[in-house]
Amino acid sequence: MVKAPKDGTFCIFEGELFKMSFTKGPQIKPSYAELVALVRDLPTEQQRMLAEELQRSGLKAKWEEILLAFQPNSISEREIVRTCKEVRRKLVKKRYESVARRS
Repeated sequence: MVKAPKDGTFCIFEGELFKMSFTKGPQIKPSYAELVALVRDLPTEQQRMLAEELQRSGLKAKWEEILLAFQPNSISEREIVRTCKEVRRKLVKKRYESVARRS
């Protein structure tokens, strides 16, 4: 088994050690199955850390999607206040109707 230096500049692909380069040479694009095999070869603690990082990335992506849906100033303050008053009015009406039925 090939041991990679712990500085993060190397990766193991199909049992061979490659120096990672983001600016030079051809980029290796492993398949999903190859990535799964690499992850399974990691120690349990590193697998757990990777899983947590992927989960955080997923949550961050979801939050970014949600926040993009609510663009700032897309709804005026007046519209927000009007909608709040309307919802409150409906809730109060519903509450009084339920109290009236009990009597």
